[in-house]
Amino acid sequence: MGRTAQLVGAGADRLREAEALLAVSTTVNSTLEVPEALRLICRELARLLGADTAAYRHDGPSDQLVPVAGYHVPKELMQTLLGAPLPLREQGFYAPIWQERRPVLSNDVAADPRFSHDLFRRFPHQSGLVVPLVLDERVAGAFYLVWWTARRQLTDRELELMASITAQVTVLLKNARRFEKAERERLHLGVMYALARRMAAIPDAEQLLSLLVEEAAGLLGAEAAGIRLLEGDELVLSARTTTAADVMMRSRIKVGESLTGRVVSTGEPLAIEDLVEDRRLDPAHMQGAVALGFHGFLGVPLTLHGRVIGALNVYTKPRRAFTKDDVSLLSALADQASIAIT
Repeated sequence: MGRTAQLVGAGADRLREAEALLAVSTTVNSTLEVPEALRLICRELARLLGADTAAYRHDGPSDQLVPVAGYHVPKELMQTLLGAPLPLREQGFYAPIWQERRPVLSNDVAADPRFSHDLFRRFPHQSGLVVPLVLDERVAGAFYLVWWTARRQLTDRELELMASITAQVTVLLKNARRFEKAERERLHLGVMYALARRMAAIPDAEQLLSLLVEEAAGLLGAEAAGIRLLEGDELVLSARTTTAADVMMRSRIKVGESLTGRVVSTGEPLAIEDLVEDRRLDPAHMQGAVALGFHGFLGVPLTLHGRVIGALNVYTKPRRAFTKDDVSLLSALADQASIAIT
């Protein structure tokens, strides 16, 4: 190829790259819904790298990759993806993606032990690239790019383009998160106002606490919830959902004992992603939790006039990395419980 042809080719490449970056920037600053915006960004990535592309987001509570959009993805594959979230901890690329936050490329996916999930086997492809999307120092999602037949290697220039595009996607996700947070806060205020009105009509403290544990489970998307109140140096079971019977079976525990006792002794919230991996839970309660498939735990103290008087807990069956918003919401419900028992 002559020098002129090389220059023309390089110019065409730079023009295509500039057009893609402009299209991504326009999409990020548009008013499109996040799934549609991601679909359009997928299109630009596919055009730049010649890949069939699917965009995933990270579902923090379950620690899975859940698909939200794709481009040039076969219909039957997208249907499968929508019904088959990818559990991160089972994959060999968990550490580089979620701890080191760097892309993972394989040009022989079928033989690569890092890509061991059955999902990669059901739709055989030659090369795959996982690109993390980092938001507020944490991975908020990832793109997965697929080459069905090519053994693909990426140039430094292509990696730079990927970094530029993912940085813009981070802006999109950050704006979406801010909007979602504002919307959640508005809804939570409405819920707390409605709950306060319902509580005002119930004079019996026992009924109030029963209402609060049901509301706590529902609002946090938890399968069980309960309240213990302080009597001397013991915590007495005061209310629980019926589903919490096997994880809160003891009527009394000591302050500092088990998880609820630790919440009361420290006066601080306690969140556990997987009870099976935490040995602080009372052995009898642990047995019940394991038998019923409970994993997540969040407990917050009940305080009155600066003194801890009990704890409110929720339990979830999926593993769950509880967020600051989760803690804030449960703490607000705990405040309601404290008021209810005065």
